[in-house]
Amino acid sequence: MIRIQSLYPTKLFSKNATDYLYKYDIASLCKKNDIDFYEFTGIYAVVVCNFYICLTYVLRRIPLLKKVLNNKIYWSLKRWLILPHDFHKNIDLIFTNNFIPINDISCPIILEADFVVYGTSEVTKRKICNQLHLTDRQLNKVTRIVVRSSLSVLELKKRNKGFEKKCVVIPHYMPYINSIEEKCFLEKWQFTKKIKIVFVGNQAKRKGIDFILKLYNENKVFFESNIDFEIVSNFTDGLLDVPKYFNVSKGLNREQVFSKLCNSHIFMLPTNEEAWGKVFVEAMAAGCVTMIPDVYPLNSYFGPGGICYDLMDTKEIFGILKEFSDNSQLMKECAEKSIHYYQDNFDHKIIEKKYCELFSSVIKEKNSNIL
Repeated sequence: MIRIQSLYPTKLFSKNATDYLYKYDIASLCKKNDIDFYEFTGIYAVVVCNFYICLTYVLRRIPLLKKVLNNKIYWSLKRWLILPHDFHKNIDLIFTNNFIPINDISCPIILEADFVVYGTSEVTKRKICNQLHLTDRQLNKVTRIVVRSSLSVLELKKRNKGFEKKCVVIPHYMPYINSIEEKCFLEKWQFTKKIKIVFVGNQAKRKGIDFILKLYNENKVFFESNIDFEIVSNFTDGLLDVPKYFNVSKGLNREQVFSKLCNSHIFMLPTNEEAWGKVFVEAMAAGCVTMIPDVYPLNSYFGPGGICYDLMDTKEIFGILKEFSDNSQLMKECAEKSIHYYQDNFDHKIIEKKYCELFSSVIKEKNSNIL
Protein backbone atom coordinates (compact mmCIF):
# COMPACT_ATOMS: atom_id res chain seq x y z
CA MET A 1 0.00 0.00 0.00
CA ILE A 2 1.41 3.38 -1.07
CA ARG A 3 0.88 6.22 1.42
CA ILE A 4 0.87 9.74 0.01
CA GLN A 5 0.79 12.95 2.04
CA SER A 6 -0.70 15.87 0.15
CA LEU A 7 0.52 19.43 0.69
CA TYR A 8 -2.32 20.89 -1.38
CA PRO A 9 -3.50 23.98 0.55
CA THR A 10 -6.57 23.72 2.77
CA LYS A 11 -8.49 26.85 1.81
CA LEU A 12 -11.23 28.76 3.57
CA PHE A 13 -11.49 31.06 0.53
CA SER A 14 -11.35 30.56 -3.26
CA LYS A 15 -12.53 26.97 -2.91
CA ASN A 16 -13.68 26.87 -6.54
CA ALA A 17 -10.20 27.55 -7.92
CA THR A 18 -9.11 24.95 -10.48
CA ASP A 19 -5.85 24.14 -8.67
CA TYR A 20 -7.69 23.63 -5.37
CA LEU A 21 -10.38 21.35 -6.79
CA TYR A 22 -7.78 19.22 -8.58
CA LYS A 23 -6.71 17.60 -5.32
CA TYR A 24 -10.09 15.86 -5.17
CA ASP A 25 -9.47 14.35 -8.61
CA ILE A 26 -6.09 13.06 -7.43
CA ALA A 27 -7.67 11.73 -4.24
CA SER A 28 -10.23 9.80 -6.31
CA LEU A 29 -7.42 8.36 -8.46
CA CYS A 30 -5.61 7.15 -5.35
CA LYS A 31 -8.73 5.61 -3.83
CA LYS A 32 -9.43 3.76 -7.06
CA ASN A 33 -5.94 2.24 -7.00
CA ASP A 34 -5.76 1.37 -3.28
CA ILE A 35 -3.41 4.24 -2.49
CA ASP A 36 -3.77 6.10 0.82
CA PHE A 37 -4.02 9.84 0.14
CA TYR A 38 -3.84 12.08 3.22
CA GLU A 39 -5.05 15.65 2.92
CA PHE A 40 -3.04 18.48 4.47
CA THR A 41 -5.41 19.37 7.29
CA GLY A 42 -5.24 20.52 10.87
CA ILE A 43 -4.91 23.95 12.50
CA TYR A 44 -1.36 24.54 11.30
CA ALA A 45 -2.20 23.72 7.66
CA VAL A 46 -5.32 25.89 7.64
CA VAL A 47 -3.63 28.87 9.32
CA VAL A 48 -0.54 28.89 7.10
CA CYS A 49 -2.43 28.51 3.84
CA ASN A 50 -5.08 31.11 4.54
CA PHE A 51 -2.58 33.57 6.00
CA TYR A 52 -0.92 33.77 2.57
CA ILE A 53 -4.29 34.07 0.81
CA CYS A 54 -5.30 36.95 3.09
CA LEU A 55 -1.89 38.60 2.78
CA THR A 56 -2.07 38.56 -1.02
CA TYR A 57 -5.62 39.93 -0.88
CA VAL A 58 -4.51 42.83 1.37
CA LEU A 59 -1.41 43.64 -0.70
CA ARG A 60 -3.52 43.91 -3.87
CA ARG A 61 -5.61 46.64 -2.25
CA ILE A 62 -2.83 48.83 -0.85
CA PRO A 63 -1.25 50.87 -3.66
CA LEU A 64 2.10 51.33 -1.93
CA LEU A 65 2.45 47.61 -1.20
CA LYS A 66 0.94 46.27 -4.41
CA LYS A 67 4.36 46.33 -6.07
CA VAL A 68 5.40 43.44 -3.82
CA LEU A 69 3.19 41.17 -5.92
CA ASN A 70 5.29 42.00 -8.98
CA ASN A 71 8.35 40.45 -7.38
CA LYS A 72 9.33 36.82 -7.84
CA ILE A 73 10.77 36.77 -4.33
CA TYR A 74 7.32 37.15 -2.75
CA TRP A 75 5.80 34.27 -4.73
CA SER A 76 8.73 31.94 -4.11
CA LEU A 77 8.89 32.78 -0.38
CA LYS A 78 5.22 31.92 0.11
CA ARG A 79 5.92 28.40 -1.17
CA TRP A 80 8.24 27.55 1.72
CA LEU A 81 6.74 25.59 4.59
CA ILE A 82 8.23 24.33 7.87
CA LEU A 83 7.05 20.80 8.57
CA PRO A 84 7.31 18.92 11.90
CA HIS A 85 10.49 16.85 12.14
CA ASP A 86 8.51 13.60 12.32
CA PHE A 87 6.15 14.56 9.50
CA HIS A 88 7.59 11.96 7.14
CA LYS A 89 6.82 9.05 9.45
CA ASN A 90 4.29 6.55 8.13
CA ILE A 91 4.21 8.09 4.62
CA ASP A 92 6.01 7.09 1.45
CA LEU A 93 6.04 10.36 -0.45
CA ILE A 94 4.82 13.96 -0.44
CA PHE A 95 2.63 15.25 -3.25
CA THR A 96 2.30 19.02 -3.66
CA ASN A 97 1.34 21.73 -6.11
CA ASN A 98 2.42 24.66 -3.96
CA PHE A 99 4.18 24.25 -0.61
CA ILE A 100 7.72 22.88 -0.41
CA PRO A 101 9.31 21.91 2.94
CA ILE A 102 12.17 24.24 3.82
CA ASN A 103 13.53 21.77 6.36
CA ASP A 104 15.02 18.41 5.42
CA ILE A 105 12.43 15.69 4.89
CA SER A 106 13.65 12.19 4.19
CA CYS A 107 10.78 11.08 1.95
CA PRO A 108 10.63 12.00 -1.76
CA ILE A 109 8.60 14.98 -2.97
CA ILE A 110 6.56 15.12 -6.17
CA LEU A 111 5.75 18.66 -7.27
CA GLU A 112 3.10 19.59 -9.81
CA ALA A 113 4.08 22.84 -11.48
CA ASP A 114 3.82 24.80 -14.70
CA PHE A 115 6.43 26.97 -16.35
CA VAL A 116 4.58 28.12 -19.47
CA VAL A 117 3.59 31.79 -19.42
CA TYR A 118 0.42 32.94 -21.19
CA GLY A 119 -1.51 36.21 -21.30
CA THR A 120 -2.75 39.07 -23.43
CA SER A 121 0.00 41.56 -22.66
CA GLU A 122 3.59 41.70 -21.49
CA VAL A 123 2.38 43.00 -18.13
CA THR A 124 0.11 39.97 -17.68
CA LYS A 125 2.85 37.60 -18.79
CA ARG A 126 5.33 39.09 -16.29
CA LYS A 127 2.75 38.77 -13.50
CA ILE A 128 2.12 35.12 -14.29
CA CYS A 129 5.85 34.46 -14.67
CA ASN A 130 6.34 35.78 -11.13
CA GLN A 131 3.54 33.64 -9.73
CA LEU A 132 4.90 30.47 -11.35
CA HIS A 133 8.46 31.11 -10.22
CA LEU A 134 10.37 28.47 -8.27
CA THR A 135 13.94 29.00 -7.04
CA ASP A 136 16.75 26.59 -7.83
CA ARG A 137 16.83 25.58 -4.16
CA GLN A 138 13.15 24.68 -4.25
CA LEU A 139 13.56 22.62 -7.41
CA ASN A 140 16.53 20.84 -5.86
CA LYS A 141 14.28 19.78 -2.99
CA VAL A 142 11.88 17.80 -5.16
CA THR A 143 12.34 14.34 -6.64
CA ARG A 144 10.01 14.65 -9.63
CA ILE A 145 8.20 17.54 -11.31
CA VAL A 146 4.88 16.80 -12.97
CA VAL A 147 4.27 19.20 -15.87
CA ARG A 148 1.37 19.36 -18.30
CA SER A 149 3.34 19.35 -21.53
CA SER A 150 6.80 19.29 -23.05
CA LEU A 151 6.62 23.09 -23.28
CA SER A 152 7.28 23.33 -19.53
CA VAL A 153 10.20 20.95 -19.90
CA LEU A 154 11.73 23.27 -22.49
CA GLU A 155 11.24 26.29 -20.20
CA LEU A 156 13.07 24.53 -17.36
CA LYS A 157 15.85 23.49 -19.71
CA LYS A 158 16.69 27.16 -20.23
CA ARG A 159 18.02 27.31 -16.66
CA ASN A 160 20.86 24.94 -17.61
CA LYS A 161 20.68 23.22 -14.21
CA GLY A 162 19.41 19.82 -15.36
CA PHE A 163 16.00 20.30 -13.73
CA GLU A 164 14.31 19.13 -16.93
CA LYS A 165 15.56 15.60 -16.13
CA LYS A 166 13.19 15.55 -13.14
CA CYS A 167 10.16 16.32 -15.32
CA VAL A 168 7.37 13.87 -16.09
CA VAL A 169 4.74 15.01 -18.59
CA ILE A 170 1.24 14.11 -17.37
CA PRO A 171 -1.82 16.03 -18.60
CA HIS A 172 -4.68 16.83 -16.23
CA TYR A 173 -6.51 13.86 -14.76
CA MET A 174 -10.20 14.28 -15.63
CA PRO A 175 -12.03 11.16 -14.39
CA TYR A 176 -15.44 12.71 -14.93
CA ILE A 177 -15.01 12.82 -18.72
CA ASN A 178 -15.44 9.91 -21.10
CA SER A 179 -15.38 10.19 -24.87
CA ILE A 180 -18.78 10.32 -26.51
CA GLU A 181 -20.28 6.96 -27.42
CA GLU A 182 -20.01 6.08 -31.10
CA LYS A 183 -23.79 5.78 -31.42
CA CYS A 184 -24.33 9.29 -30.00
CA PHE A 185 -21.56 10.69 -32.17
CA LEU A 186 -23.10 9.29 -35.36
CA GLU A 187 -26.57 10.49 -34.39
CA LYS A 188 -25.54 14.11 -33.99
CA TRP A 189 -24.03 14.10 -37.49
CA GLN A 190 -27.11 12.62 -39.16
CA PHE A 191 -29.05 15.86 -38.95
CA THR A 192 -26.83 18.79 -39.81
CA LYS A 193 -29.18 21.25 -41.54
CA LYS A 194 -27.75 23.83 -39.17
CA ILE A 195 -24.33 23.75 -37.58
CA LYS A 196 -24.49 23.80 -33.78
CA ILE A 197 -21.70 25.87 -32.21
CA VAL A 198 -21.18 26.23 -28.48
CA PHE A 199 -19.12 28.67 -26.38
CA VAL A 200 -18.36 27.70 -22.76
CA GLY A 201 -16.81 30.13 -20.30
CA ASN A 202 -17.96 31.57 -16.97
CA GLN A 203 -15.96 34.74 -17.60
CA ALA A 204 -17.43 35.49 -21.01
CA LYS A 205 -15.53 38.73 -21.63
CA ARG A 206 -12.18 37.26 -20.67
CA LYS A 207 -12.84 34.14 -22.73
CA GLY A 208 -13.48 36.02 -25.97
CA ILE A 209 -17.21 36.65 -26.32
CA ASP A 210 -16.45 39.96 -28.04
CA PHE A 211 -14.80 38.07 -30.91
CA ILE A 212 -17.93 35.96 -31.34
CA LEU A 213 -20.24 38.98 -31.29
CA LYS A 214 -18.06 40.69 -33.88
CA LEU A 215 -18.08 37.57 -36.05
CA TYR A 216 -21.88 37.45 -35.85
CA ASN A 217 -22.39 41.15 -36.58
CA GLU A 218 -20.19 40.90 -39.69
CA ASN A 219 -22.05 37.82 -41.02
CA LYS A 220 -25.62 38.02 -39.66
CA VAL A 221 -27.36 36.57 -42.70
CA PHE A 222 -25.05 33.55 -42.84
CA PHE A 223 -25.30 32.87 -39.11
CA GLU A 224 -29.07 33.17 -38.89
CA SER A 225 -29.50 30.86 -41.90
CA ASN A 226 -26.85 28.25 -41.15
CA ILE A 227 -25.76 28.37 -37.49
CA ASP A 228 -27.36 27.62 -34.13
CA PHE A 229 -25.11 29.30 -31.57
CA GLU A 230 -25.27 28.62 -27.85
CA ILE A 231 -23.44 30.58 -25.15
CA VAL A 232 -22.92 28.74 -21.87
CA SER A 233 -21.81 31.27 -19.28
CA ASN A 234 -22.65 32.78 -15.90
CA PHE A 235 -21.05 36.09 -17.03
CA THR A 236 -19.11 36.38 -13.78
CA ASP A 237 -16.96 39.19 -15.20
CA GLY A 238 -19.92 41.36 -16.18
CA LEU A 239 -23.22 41.06 -18.00
CA LEU A 240 -23.37 41.64 -21.75
CA ASP A 241 -26.09 42.74 -24.13
CA VAL A 242 -26.21 39.54 -26.17
CA PRO A 243 -28.41 39.58 -29.33
CA LYS A 244 -31.59 37.48 -29.16
CA TYR A 245 -30.21 35.27 -31.93
CA PHE A 246 -27.97 33.49 -29.39
CA ASN A 247 -29.22 30.80 -27.04
CA VAL A 248 -27.86 31.58 -23.56
CA SER A 249 -27.61 28.95 -20.80
CA LYS A 250 -26.67 29.81 -17.22
CA GLY A 251 -26.17 27.88 -14.00
CA LEU A 252 -25.34 24.54 -15.58
CA ASN A 253 -23.42 21.87 -13.71
CA ARG A 254 -20.48 19.94 -15.15
CA GLU A 255 -22.62 17.10 -16.55
CA GLN A 256 -25.04 19.52 -18.22
CA VAL A 257 -22.19 21.45 -19.84
CA PHE A 258 -20.71 18.23 -21.21
CA SER A 259 -24.13 17.27 -22.56
CA LYS A 260 -24.24 20.59 -24.42
CA LEU A 261 -20.86 19.79 -25.93
CA CYS A 262 -21.97 16.31 -26.95
CA ASN A 263 -24.93 17.80 -28.81
CA SER A 264 -22.82 20.42 -30.61
CA HIS A 265 -20.77 20.17 -33.79
CA ILE A 266 -18.22 22.90 -33.09
CA PHE A 267 -16.66 24.32 -29.93
CA MET A 268 -15.24 27.85 -29.87
CA LEU A 269 -13.40 29.71 -27.10
CA PRO A 270 -11.61 32.61 -28.80
CA THR A 271 -9.26 33.66 -25.99
CA ASN A 272 -5.55 33.92 -25.31
CA GLU A 273 -6.07 33.91 -21.54
CA GLU A 274 -6.99 30.26 -21.06
CA ALA A 275 -4.54 28.85 -18.52
CA TRP A 276 -5.66 25.25 -18.06
CA GLY A 277 -7.36 24.31 -21.32
CA LYS A 278 -9.57 21.66 -19.69
CA VAL A 279 -12.61 22.75 -21.65
CA PHE A 280 -10.79 22.07 -24.93
CA VAL A 281 -10.16 18.52 -23.72
CA GLU A 282 -13.85 18.16 -22.85
CA ALA A 283 -14.86 19.45 -26.30
CA MET A 284 -12.60 16.89 -28.00
CA ALA A 285 -14.00 14.09 -25.85
CA ALA A 286 -17.52 15.22 -26.77
CA GLY A 287 -16.81 14.85 -30.48
CA CYS A 288 -16.78 18.55 -31.36
CA VAL A 289 -14.70 20.13 -34.06
CA THR A 290 -12.42 21.98 -31.62
CA MET A 291 -11.42 25.45 -32.75
CA ILE A 292 -8.07 26.38 -31.19
CA PRO A 293 -6.86 30.00 -30.94
CA ASP A 294 -3.52 30.19 -32.73
CA VAL A 295 -1.71 31.53 -29.65
CA TYR A 296 0.96 30.05 -27.42
CA PRO A 297 0.63 27.74 -25.54
CA LEU A 298 -2.86 26.62 -26.65
CA ASN A 299 -1.80 25.97 -30.25
CA SER A 300 0.98 23.66 -29.04
CA TYR A 301 -1.19 21.85 -26.49
CA PHE A 302 -4.23 21.21 -28.64
CA GLY A 303 -3.46 22.28 -32.20
CA PRO A 304 -2.86 18.74 -33.52
CA GLY A 305 -6.37 17.74 -32.43
CA GLY A 306 -8.23 20.81 -33.64
CA ILE A 307 -8.24 23.67 -36.11
CA CYS A 308 -6.12 26.70 -35.29
CA TYR A 309 -7.30 30.19 -36.25
CA ASP A 310 -6.13 33.78 -35.92
CA LEU A 311 -7.84 35.67 -33.09
CA MET A 312 -7.31 38.91 -34.98
CA ASP A 313 -9.00 37.72 -38.18
CA THR A 314 -12.76 37.05 -38.16
CA LYS A 315 -12.65 36.51 -41.92
CA GLU A 316 -10.50 33.41 -41.47
CA ILE A 317 -12.92 31.76 -39.04
CA PHE A 318 -15.87 32.74 -41.24
CA GLY A 319 -14.18 31.03 -44.18
CA ILE A 320 -13.81 27.84 -42.12
CA LEU A 321 -17.47 27.91 -41.07
CA LYS A 322 -18.56 28.57 -44.67
CA GLU A 323 -16.55 25.57 -45.85
CA PHE A 324 -18.12 23.39 -43.17
CA SER A 325 -21.63 24.48 -44.12
CA ASP A 326 -20.87 23.37 -47.69
CA ASN A 327 -19.15 20.13 -46.66
CA SER A 328 -20.57 18.41 -43.57
CA GLN A 329 -18.43 15.33 -44.22
CA LEU A 330 -15.27 17.43 -43.83
CA MET A 331 -16.63 18.82 -40.56
CA LYS A 332 -17.34 15.30 -39.30
CA GLU A 333 -13.80 14.18 -40.19
CA CYS A 334 -12.37 17.10 -38.20
CA ALA A 335 -14.51 16.08 -35.22
CA GLU A 336 -13.21 12.50 -35.49
CA LYS A 337 -9.68 13.89 -35.44
CA SER A 338 -10.48 15.68 -32.16
CA ILE A 339 -11.86 12.52 -30.56
CA HIS A 340 -8.82 10.47 -31.53
CA TYR A 341 -6.48 13.14 -30.18
CA TYR A 342 -8.35 13.02 -26.87
CA GLN A 343 -8.26 9.23 -26.72
CA ASP A 344 -4.53 9.08 -27.48
CA ASN A 345 -3.43 11.89 -25.15
CA PHE A 346 -5.99 12.85 -22.50
CA ASP A 347 -8.19 9.85 -21.74
CA HIS A 348 -8.34 9.49 -17.95
CA LYS A 349 -7.36 5.82 -18.10
CA ILE A 350 -4.06 6.79 -19.73
CA ILE A 351 -3.45 9.60 -17.23
CA GLU A 352 -4.32 7.35 -14.29
CA LYS A 353 -1.76 4.80 -15.42
CA LYS A 354 0.92 7.49 -15.75
CA TYR A 355 0.32 8.75 -12.20
CA CYS A 356 0.42 5.23 -10.72
CA GLU A 357 3.63 4.44 -12.60
CA LEU A 358 5.14 7.69 -11.31
CA PHE A 359 4.26 6.93 -7.68
CA SER A 360 5.63 3.39 -7.95
CA SER A 361 8.87 4.44 -9.65
CA VAL A 362 9.59 7.17 -7.07
CA ILE A 363 9.09 4.76 -4.16
CA LYS A 364 11.14 2.07 -5.89
CA GLU A 365 13.95 4.61 -6.36
CA LYS A 366 13.66 5.60 -2.69
CA ASN A 367 13.92 1.98 -1.52
CA SER A 368 16.92 1.27 -3.77
CA ASN A 369 18.74 4.29 -2.30
CA ILE A 370 18.10 3.00 1.23
CA LEU A 371 19.61 -0.36 0.31
